[in-house]
Amino acid sequence: MIDPRCVGTVPQEYGRFKELKLADCWQSKVAILYCLLVSVACMPDNDNDDITHDFTRDVSRRRIMQAGGSLAVFGIAGTAEGFDPDAFDVTPLERRPPPWPPVRTDEAGFTRVDHCRPVRRWTARPASHKRGTDAAGGERAARPVTIANRHKPSTDPVAIMVDATLTPIDRGTITADVNNIIEGAVLGTAAEPNPETVMEDAPVYNVVIDHPEATILWDTGSHPDAADGHWPADLYAAFEHTGLRPLEDDLADAGYGIDDIDMVIQSHLHLDHGGGLYAFEGTDTPIVVHEEELKYAYYSAKTDAGDVAYLAGDFDRDLNWEIVHRDRRQLVDSLELIHLPGHTPGLLGVQLELDDAGTVILAGDQAYTRENYEQGHPMGGGLLWSKRDWYESLRTVRDLERRHDAQVCCGHARADLEAMQDGL
Repeated sequence: MIDPRCVGTVPQEYGRFKELKLADCWQSKVAILYCLLVSVACMPDNDNDDITHDFTRDVSRRRIMQAGGSLAVFGIAGTAEGFDPDAFDVTPLERRPPPWPPVRTDEAGFTRVDHCRPVRRWTARPASHKRGTDAAGGERAARPVTIANRHKPSTDPVAIMVDATLTPIDRGTITADVNNIIEGAVLGTAAEPNPETVMEDAPVYNVVIDHPEATILWDTGSHPDAADGHWPADLYAAFEHTGLRPLEDDLADAGYGIDDIDMVIQSHLHLDHGGGLYAFEGTDTPIVVHEEELKYAYYSAKTDAGDVAYLAGDFDRDLNWEIVHRDRRQLVDSLELIHLPGHTPGLLGVQLELDDAGTVILAGDQAYTRENYEQGHPMGGGLLWSKRDWYESLRTVRDLERRHDAQVCCGHARADLEAMQDGL
């Protein structure tokens, strides 16, 4: 018994339709799919009106024939019958091609079969044309450098070096159990079930990147009142921060003022990296941060879930956020941001191409110390948002180091801070 609702039409040849009685309702859906395949094949090619043959349309024909056979398997009678590539013409009448495949005779009398569309030829630029010139050959005006037009990652195979300098800003010292910094650094044994706790000192530092296009501050360090209640007491006890000073004072010692900073790159928003953002509250200075980092920071600070190292008092302010959405973004010439999740969801590294030092990568807390980076030992579980992502980001940085012969600077490594102080 055929359900009268299950009657459809399927094109048998261009311009003619054959009514099919379908055995089940679900078969009508297959017939509709079949019609869509024919519709795709019937779409005109507007790119090349003088084309003599379109191989892609022939491919569509063969796929329609295959689809017809498939429909027959599903019980739709007549769909595979009578399919002939010459008769089944899906091309509009005014653009009908020669018989398929097109056959021609060349000058030597040999029979040739064409299977592809003509090759388009490009018009060469005049020899006088150069990069940086307009169509008339005059010097093209420089494109204004704004945050909004710095979204395209660098794709040049040869890196362009820039005359920029790196000035490290020492922001004090954090002292913590080494097991927080290196997972399983000190473990008990049967012979020594209670090993002595090892405390590790590590610097907190920021970097001023004096670039021809902008003066950029990488990270802002800890809040100057971290020891006086700005940090929760238990956090300060676990990660004691000595040598605290206002960001303005540390910048002044290096010869910079807050007004000299054109933009800030926040590698992430943990309390020892985003505590100086108060200095930019109410200003137009762009604060560059990854989308995933800002979301997770607010989630952590405003709920009981997430990470305790995010403090709303650091970043929940009147700030000019500039959000990075992708895995890579060129901020200014020869300075590219790289998304390195693991320590936090939105950690940003910086890849710089410098005239004097070559490629330098500020990896931030992707690697807290050199041991994390060189030996591949992750930080303790409390300092990792995702160990799996951390390992993947480690491979990313190591690959960049290998391909660019780069110098990698870790987030709290004393040796890396001293290398920058000595000029790399």
